[in-house]
Amino acid sequence: MTLSEYRDTLAWQGAIDLGPHIVKLAEELPQAEQTGLGQQLRQLMVELPGVIAMDLVDGSSARLQVALRLAGALELTERIYPALDTAAARTALDTLTERLSSGSFTEKITVAGQPEALAPGQIADLPNEGEAAPATAPVAPEVPAAVATPVSVEAQPSATNSEETTTVHVQPDSGQ
Repeated sequence: MTLSEYRDTLAWQGAIDLGPHIVKLAEELPQAEQTGLGQQLRQLMVELPGVIAMDLVDGSSARLQVALRLAGALELTERIYPALDTAAARTALDTLTERLSSGSFTEKITVAGQPEALAPGQIADLPNEGEAAPATAPVAPEVPAAVATPVSVEAQPSATNSEETTTVHVQPDSGQ
């Protein structure tokens, strides 16, 4: 993967998206922790995307070490300061760690925002910055043939209380 391609991966974006959760948590720590645990969280938050980019570009595998160090710092934060809300950071980190340790590590973001697995060195057809994504036709969900479709629908107002209530009666197709 080239230097310009790592930003198009779900792993890189996951690490970047984790950043605001970690910063928020570090800011909520008591003043006494701003140069200790808070600084460690911030440092790992910056280090993780860099290591992911290195692993994507040169094929190394240091990403899990940093992710696990961040998981350890987050676990310590939860135990020492149980009143802090770490749920968003924990969920984002768990999702990212799962991706980092799986075969989907190099998945690229497609135009529609869905993952697309690419072989190393393969370039995704993504729009350039400032360029509009190509339009795609919306996909309608398919309805299974076994589902009965209504033959008729009657709406009858009911005056049981002061608000108007509508009752809908559906009659299934008798041919099935």
